Amino acid sequence: TQEVIGIVLSTGSGSNTVSNNTIANLNNNYSGTDNNGQIRGIVLSAGHSGNTISGNTIYNLSTTSANANANSEASVIGISQNQTSTSHTVTQNIVHSLSSAAGSANVEVTGIYFDGTSSSTATSAVSRNSVHSLTASTSGTAVINGINVNRSTVGSYANNLIRLGID
Repeated sequence: TQEVIGIVLSTGSGSNTVSNNTIANLNNNYSGTDNNGQIRGIVLSAGHSGNTISGNTIYNLSTTSANANANSEASVIGISQNQTSTSHTVTQNIVHSLSSAAGSANVEVTGIYFDGTSSSTATSAVSRNSVHSLTASTSGTAVINGINVNRSTVGSYANNLIRLGID
């Protein structure tokens, strides 16, 4: 297993804020036989009273890993907000130029992965983000997600600019 992560907050409680960072030019050339090689720009899986990821720029993340996992385990993710306990905000981020060149593996490339809560009192928001230039070069199945929302049944997803299919 080999992971490359720009910023990771995986333990702790309370609220966390990750803002105004630039994460660029990271590569993961993992060539193992399992599918656990990942590259991610920002990972937030800690905090319990509302995380905020805002104003970050993430670009030029690439991998050759044959990781065939999906959702929070995808081979390439720009931003992963993976804390399901309460309301969270992902806003005004720029994510672009994420790529997987896995040869023949099935791969998933995701600009923003948001795993929120299904609580009816949550006020999660994913807004005003720009996601573009996501690519996967493989002879296997490729899944490209601008924003992948998992489990969150409430919240606001508005005013995001997503461009897929044009390099």
